[in-house]
Formats: sequence, C-alpha cells, structure tokens
Amino acid sequence: MDIIILTTVIASFFVVIGAAEPLAARLRLPYSVILAVLGILIGVGATFFLRTTLTDALNPVAEAILGLPIRSNVFLYVFLPTLLFQATLGMNLRRMLDDWVPILVLAVVAVVVATLGVG
Repeated sequence: MDIIILTTVIASFFVVIGAAEPLAARLRLPYSVILAVLGILIGVGATFFLRTTLTDALNPVAEAILGLPIRSNVFLYVFLPTLLFQATLGMNLRRMLDDWVPILVLAVVAVVVATLGVG
C-alpha cells in the first residue's frame, strides 16, 4: 500500500471526525451516531467506487480505505475508550443520578440477555 495514499486517507478521516462534531450539534444527534453513519457512508462509498465501472481514478483510494491495516484490538483499546470519554463529557450527571434505578435495571437485564444470547 502506498504510504502517500495511506497518509492522505488517515488525514481525511481526521478531517471528517473534526467536521462530525459541529454536524452533530447542528442536527441535534449524538456525536457517536454521526460517526457511525459517516463510517458506514465511507465504507459503502469505497465499495461502490471500487466495484463500479464508471471510473477507475478512485480505485487506489477505495482500496486503501477498504484495506486499512486496522485490527480489531485497535477498536477496543483506542476507539471505544475515546468514544466513551466523549460521551461522558456531554452527560448530565444530575439527571443520571435521578434515573439511576432504571439505568441499573436496564444495564443488568441487557448484560443477562447478551450473555444468554451469546451463550
């Protein structure tokens, strides 16, 4: 993979991440939802440009996006804590303390259901 294309793709991702927060505030949606939607759109767009016969000019960029050398542990150790930290910065702690019982019940029920579903 060409280092110039890889660096350009990663820098472009940082630009998209930087533009996602004002977009989330303007659309009044959570920041993580905007990031997920943009990630899906980038993936679908890269797949479309790689498989279409309309143009071959974007094939190296699409291949760089789809073949990005990111393993699953990067998501667990880098991206997930960053998203959780971002979510806690915008959280209203007083409102959460008022609703601690339903939050705790739903968290326990969700863990049990997920455990049974996976098991």
